[in-house]
Amino acid sequence: MLLKYQNLDWKIITVALLLSVIGIFLIMSAQFYADNEFQKNFYERQIIWLVIALVVFAIIIHMPLRLFDLTAYLLYGISILLLGLVLIVGSSKMGATRWFSFGPINLAPSDIAKLTLIFSLSRFMAYTKRPSVSKRRLLITAILTLLPIMLILKQPDLGTSLVFPVILFVLWFWTGLSPAYLILILSPLVSLLAASHIVTWVIYLVVLFVSLFIIRPGFIFSV
Repeated sequence: MLLKYQNLDWKIITVALLLSVIGIFLIMSAQFYADNEFQKNFYERQIIWLVIALVVFAIIIHMPLRLFDLTAYLLYGISILLLGLVLIVGSSKMGATRWFSFGPINLAPSDIAKLTLIFSLSRFMAYTKRPSVSKRRLLITAILTLLPIMLILKQPDLGTSLVFPVILFVLWFWTGLSPAYLILILSPLVSLLAASHIVTWVIYLVVLFVSLFIIRPGFIFSV
């Protein structure tokens, strides 16, 4: 099946490209007066990676979607394997072991895991016949997300690990899970953070119940 370019979401593609270009200009501006040439010309490496990314993008969009459908779990498994392997033979910098070093090129398996998690979660949610509020469905998708998170936290890399629950919550919402349920799922973590002081705890409770009432007035009384 031939690719129809008009079917591509050009708005998202344009926004992603603009953000990449803006990021390169910000890096160039921030390091313009750097002390050494490596830092001063760091933006040039970002340009090279952007060009490589565009080439990879051009190749991938011409691949059949069925290929990603069939290999979703395989790619996820490979990414989990790489996340475990990087802890053993990865390159350590600034107290963290996050990369495979191939000369001047550093490969972070956590970046690969972001994509493979999207593939695996999307495939599972697309094929499962369980409703969006099914406890088993929520549990399976949560486990798929927690596995890479735990391995990434071992590196350690808290910033990257926080991206994975965002992916999960977006896909939960996209596949029909009510915002009220999302708030309830998040509430234990938020309450833990808010419990440090009575004022933040009270504010949290007020915001929680008001949000639930606005989103779904009958939800609070049905729980």
